[in-house]
Amino acid sequence: MAEPRSHRRYRQFRAQLLAEAMATVAAGGTITCHLCPNPIDPWQPYAGGRNPAAPTLEHITPLVNGGALMTRANSALAHKGCQSSQGQRLARQRTAPTVYSRAW
Repeated sequence: MAEPRSHRRYRQFRAQLLAEAMATVAAGGTITCHLCPNPIDPWQPYAGGRNPAAPTLEHITPLVNGGALMTRANSALAHKGCQSSQGQRLARQRTAPTVYSRAW
């Protein structure tokens, strides 16, 4: 049976992951985005989802593909902009951005 969704539990789970990321960065470590090689600043404000550099919870296997909602094995931090561009595709299904040239 699928795990019931609870917005409060999800927010608590996300806050716990962010607190761990903040502790890691404060101790001198770095946290990298699950979808790109750039570091994540865990103190970036979410700003209602309009800040593309804000950290967000990324499901490694999307929920629509059978991924678990709140497990550490299926959770990673990613930039909001990276997560928005990925959609529901698995990380291995992502394609490189198309490079257009003026030479037709």
